[in-house]
Amino acid sequence: MMKKAATLLLGVMTLVTCAYGNTAEQQEVQPIQTELKARLPEWRPRIFEHFPNGSPRLVIFYAEGEKGEEQAVKRIHFHENGRPLEETDLATVDEKSPGYEAWKSTTVPHGVSVRFRENGEIERVGYYDHGLLHGPLKIFFTKGRLQHLTHYKNGVPHGKILSYHENGQILAEGNYLEGKLEGDFIRYYESGEQEALYSYRSGELHGKAIEWHENGKERANRFYKEGKLHSERNQPAIILYTEDHSILEIQDYREGKPHGNHVKYHTNDRKKYVAHYEDGKIHGKEQYFDIKGTLQGEGEYVQGTKVGKHWKKHDNGTYSFLAHFDKKGELKEPIREFAENGQKVAEYSIDQDEKFDGPFFTWYEDGTPRMVCHYTHGEFEGSQQEFYPNGQKHFEGHYLNKERHGTFHEWHENGNLSFEGSFNKGNKEGTFKEWYASGAKKTEKNFKSSLYDGIQKEWFENGKSRLDARFDNGKKDGTHRMWNDQGTLVFEGAYDQDMPIGTHVVYFPSGEKREVVHYLVGKKEGLHELYYENGHTQLIETYRNDLLDGEAKGYFEDGSLAFIRTYKKDKPIGTHKDFFPPNIEAEKKHQVASIYHYNDKGEMDGEQKTFYPSGTTKTLISYDNGTLHGLKGLWDEKGNILEESKYLKGKLEGRHFQKDPEGREVVYHYKNNRKEGPHYIYYPEDVTDGVKVKAIEANYKNNELDGKASEFDPAGTLISFTTYKAGVKEGPAELFHRNGKSALKLTFKKDKREGLSQQFYPTGKLYKEVTFINDLKEGEEKSFFEDGRLNSVYRYKKGELEGLAQHWSQTGVLIFEASYKKGEQHGKFVKFYDNGNPRLEQTYVDGKLDGIKKSWDTNGNLTEMLYKNGVKVK
Repeated sequence: MMKKAATLLLGVMTLVTCAYGNTAEQQEVQPIQTELKARLPEWRPRIFEHFPNGSPRLVIFYAEGEKGEEQAVKRIHFHENGRPLEETDLATVDEKSPGYEAWKSTTVPHGVSVRFRENGEIERVGYYDHGLLHGPLKIFFTKGRLQHLTHYKNGVPHGKILSYHENGQILAEGNYLEGKLEGDFIRYYESGEQEALYSYRSGELHGKAIEWHENGKERANRFYKEGKLHSERNQPAIILYTEDHSILEIQDYREGKPHGNHVKYHTNDRKKYVAHYEDGKIHGKEQYFDIKGTLQGEGEYVQGTKVGKHWKKHDNGTYSFLAHFDKKGELKEPIREFAENGQKVAEYSIDQDEKFDGPFFTWYEDGTPRMVCHYTHGEFEGSQQEFYPNGQKHFEGHYLNKERHGTFHEWHENGNLSFEGSFNKGNKEGTFKEWYASGAKKTEKNFKSSLYDGIQKEWFENGKSRLDARFDNGKKDGTHRMWNDQGTLVFEGAYDQDMPIGTHVVYFPSGEKREVVHYLVGKKEGLHELYYENGHTQLIETYRNDLLDGEAKGYFEDGSLAFIRTYKKDKPIGTHKDFFPPNIEAEKKHQVASIYHYNDKGEMDGEQKTFYPSGTTKTLISYDNGTLHGLKGLWDEKGNILEESKYLKGKLEGRHFQKDPEGREVVYHYKNNRKEGPHYIYYPEDVTDGVKVKAIEANYKNNELDGKASEFDPAGTLISFTTYKAGVKEGPAELFHRNGKSALKLTFKKDKREGLSQQFYPTGKLYKEVTFINDLKEGEEKSFFEDGRLNSVYRYKKGELEGLAQHWSQTGVLIFEASYKKGEQHGKFVKFYDNGNPRLEQTYVDGKLDGIKKSWDTNGNLTEMLYKNGVKVK
């Protein structure tokens, strides 16, 4: 019962969190708002986008500002099934704000944003401050399991970052500081074993980075200096290991560039590859060795340029690669590659940028030609041919100035032609044909400057037509027909320069009509008909000049009426009726589901009603020529009122009542669409054993809280009050224990804490006190044991810890003492065991450990560590 009651705390009372604030250790960014705003009765919804079925896709809610202007306050995107896709609270910013830059709009997210899956599960929760992410961003797997968490501050990551595997194990964790990774970033396997550990400083990798195999053995060590790979003395920048921790590869770097040795190893620890770099360029011999240590390949480099003979051999001793370069790095002859049987499989040349240049030949291992072509600086130029392993030609074409030019052919492996088409300087020109491997024609399409032009035809492999269409210079022009593989016509319609004309018909695979539309000069004109596959009519409506005009009727699949509506120039007019489907157990056949009335301008006018299948009224909303005017009501199926309000020319007036799904009753009073007068919230009666009990009582003046706002427990006992003036906290506020005695007292001035603030034990004894000046702690913050003895003293100056902080045990022994300067630890920091023996002694300079850190265990054994500027040195 208490859990349900707890949901009634609506944020009117913020006494506990605001009384003393966070402790010095709590550094996480707090969102400006922790829950989505409840939709208020005075907000006006406006639908901006619809789904094809007419249901809303995007709705924005507007509230009236101080000067009567409308301001967007909430945006809801919907799934097509009617469930919310995303709900976001909004605010308005000026064009010079960072939020405007982020969204390119003066309407930006502000507060909470929640994204939902189609089944209603939460997928993502984010918090914004005037358009910038501020607070935790959470992403969830299905069933509410956390997938990712990042904290943000003013639009950039700041604080803890966490990712999880689907099995719940942590995938990665780290910390951001003002948008940059800082400190250790750790990745884990699904088993929970560490996968990698990276160290960051100001967003750049710095120091040792370690990766592990899943068996726990090291996989890689990398060393960074300010974001760049860098070797230190005898420590290579990169070391890679096998799963049994044998070295696979080492490489030296200097400030991000390869510099020094690069060595790879076989699994028997013999060298596999050796090279040397100077200032980022390979220099000297590059050598390859087999598993026995025999030289298997070699080449010479001078400051990154290949010179002399470069060669590699297969394990059987035959050449696999052979190239000769002069002193300038230019090829003396084409490069050759060979198969293990000695057969040449490639011959080509490369330019100084190591791009293919000149004739290019490849062969299969039996000597059959595979590809014959020509490159110019890495791009095709001239004739190109490709062959299948059986010697049959696969492809033939020609490139001119790196563009396709002339006739191209492709063949299936059985020798049958698969494609034929011509290009003119890269553009498709003339007839393009395709064939199936069987020889049956697949497509025949005509092009002019790469645009469809003329007759376009497609066939299924069984020879039946798939498409017959005509284009004129890229635009549909003439009759278009489409068939399925059974030869049944599925679409027929005509076009004039891409504009639909005449009658267009879509068919079911069975051949039955699915849709009939009539067009005149590209616009719908006349009847538009939809059918079910059983032949029954689904929809009949009429268009004039592409606009709905006249009566529209919809039908269910059994032929019974689904709706009847009337339109004039695309605007709804007159009376619109929707009916329940026949599978719904309604009170009678053709039971009305809704009745809407519209004037000749398409505006709602009069009473709009929806009904339950039983025939009882579900909703009633009154309009006067498009403006809310009169009663608005919502009832449950038993006739119990769920919502009731009255509008006067579009504005709420008088009492508004609403009962939420939990049974909580909310009452506001309005004057000219602004809250004015008493406000009550009542507990659900199942929480109070059937008795009507107020949970909150407050008063509004000119749409702002004014006077005392009180909160009560389910027994009706006062648990807190706050005093407001013109919407801001002004004056005394107090929180009470269950026994009625004061738990907290404080005073607000212009929404800020001011003066003495005190907390009390349930016995009435003083627990803690501190003074606030302009919402900041000032002077001593003292806490006391219940017998009145001093427990702790913290000293503050303008909200920051300043000077000595002390803490005593219940026996009066000093257990903690530290000095602070401008909110940071500065000077000696000591802790003691309850018996007075030393536990910890260390010194801080401007918030960073500096000097010797001494720790004692319970037996008095001492451990010492040396720190300098916050970093452990020894």
